[in-house]
Amino acid sequence: MVAGAVQSIVGSPVELGKIRLQTQGVNKHLAREKGLYTNSVQCVWDIYRREGLKGCTRGMLTTILRDAPSFGVYFPTYDILRQKLSHSGHKRDSSLRDMAIAGGISGSLSIAVVYPIDTVKSRLQLDGQHGRTRYLGILHCARSILHESGIRGFFRGFATMCFRMFPMNAVTLTTVTFLYQATGHTL
Repeated sequence: MVAGAVQSIVGSPVELGKIRLQTQGVNKHLAREKGLYTNSVQCVWDIYRREGLKGCTRGMLTTILRDAPSFGVYFPTYDILRQKLSHSGHKRDSSLRDMAIAGGISGSLSIAVVYPIDTVKSRLQLDGQHGRTRYLGILHCARSILHESGIRGFFRGFATMCFRMFPMNAVTLTTVTFLYQATGHTL
């Protein structure tokens, strides 16, 4: 959990820039005419210039609230599943298939438990993009989502996220574990 919280301090401003770039439109020529972001460096610089340090850290608390528990689920779940899936009951004996299944499930589960706060984080990071803010904070944003869309509003895009998370984490954790084992280390 601590690793998830600490990495959020660095990751949050980068994710802020990513979200702003993803939501502004796709035509770069049109973006320049409208004064929108044309690349990631210009995006982060413009956020800082227009909104100051506060703008660059927009959504950081929600990123920490998302990543700390997510990491707290991710690695222990992977270890437990590797052990349970292994033919001997020891994670060191897990096959590539066991690692892949454990990695996919742990990645999907880690995002499932925090997806509502991820939705709030994304909305907060977009808030104030054009000068005026809509949300007063995390709880106000969450209440607004609930009022406008009900519980379903917190889970828009969830199936797509899981579709991405399972194979991505299956490959990532299998590769890391395999390389650790190949070099004589345990994970």
